[in-house]
Amino acid sequence: MKDGLEFLFDGITPRPPRRAPEDPDRQRWARRLRRLALTATILVSAGTVGVLATGYLTSSDLSGRVARLGEVFGGVEAAERPVTAEAVTSGRSILAIGAELRGPGSDSDPDSDPDSGSTAGSANGPGDGPIDAPADDPAPGGVGRPPAGAVMLIRFDPRDDSASVISIPYLTRVDVPGHGRTTIASAHTLGGPTLLVRTVEQLTSVRVDHFMVVDFDELAPVVDVLGGVDVTVAADITDRTGVRFRAGVNRLDGARARAYLRQPDDLPDGTADRTQRRQNLLRAVLTRVASAQPDADALENYRLLDAVTRAVSVDDRFGRDELRDVARAAAGASRGSIWFLVAPTRSTTGGGVEGAGSEPYLLLEPGRSVRLWHAFRTGTVEAYISAHPEDLLSTNPG
Repeated sequence: MKDGLEFLFDGITPRPPRRAPEDPDRQRWARRLRRLALTATILVSAGTVGVLATGYLTSSDLSGRVARLGEVFGGVEAAERPVTAEAVTSGRSILAIGAELRGPGSDSDPDSDPDSGSTAGSANGPGDGPIDAPADDPAPGGVGRPPAGAVMLIRFDPRDDSASVISIPYLTRVDVPGHGRTTIASAHTLGGPTLLVRTVEQLTSVRVDHFMVVDFDELAPVVDVLGGVDVTVAADITDRTGVRFRAGVNRLDGARARAYLRQPDDLPDGTADRTQRRQNLLRAVLTRVASAQPDADALENYRLLDAVTRAVSVDDRFGRDELRDVARAAAGASRGSIWFLVAPTRSTTGGGVEGAGSEPYLLLEPGRSVRLWHAFRTGTVEAYISAHPEDLLSTNPG
């Protein structure tokens, strides 16, 4: 028997307590907030996809605008080419040269008329006509012209997000296939990019995957898009056009970048300073790209890609996907792992060398240069630098 009156409530379900009616305004605001949250989620998701898609489409479109150099590798015999080291098959080795600067204060004779037929200050060298390029060649720097300042081997290694650039000064004397010993710049003048590729591969045992021409004049818009770059200058100097630089770090916009490249004509060691300043500016640009986040802004991404595509020409085997991969590798390079080196050389004159005359030129240091090429081939440049820090590009080259 149940205690008390509990038996009276058997089988009766308790009624839940009554809640106060909700405020209609509160209900409307709750529904509105839910709709806003859903809309925001959709917009953010769509925006993210849109930015990624826009970046892909614009990079695909812009990479298609890059000027192409035909038949660079057509004359390179497969049997004589080096084999890519297995340790670095994931990266690409790019052989690059610079195009001559133009305009007042440039390397070329400012008084020369490019249409007059005069070869003074010509990009093909004194007394040399065009070798393999038509006069209306649209590629920056032309094809078959000697490199401006240096020949560069460039490699982006995705394994450790590093970038290595080795400069071979253009007055360096090497064996050129079919032409004996002459300067490495002459290889390009005598046989265009194809002969230069053969020469560099024979010299370094590095298999060249692609060829590139960098138009230094067109680097100025790249500098502007990046918001300027920093370079270090050794001493106060004012060039012939009145542009002044102070000793220490200088922030360059596009116009000052052009002046920075041209100033070495007024410095004591013009050739060496010019080469090093070009490398220094390239290093500043690459470092700035690596520290920027262009993907965060689709418009800035487009402007940067547009400027870069105007500054370079590449071989016709350099596909769009590969160009995008290289661009991503450049943007993803760690600032502490961007290495710029100058191949070790010593200065001498032509005494006793057939055809060399008395003009000064450079010879590679045989032991160190062989080790440097090996480090580049095998992706061990950082270890080489630890042993030979003197081969790093100076941070304030004049």
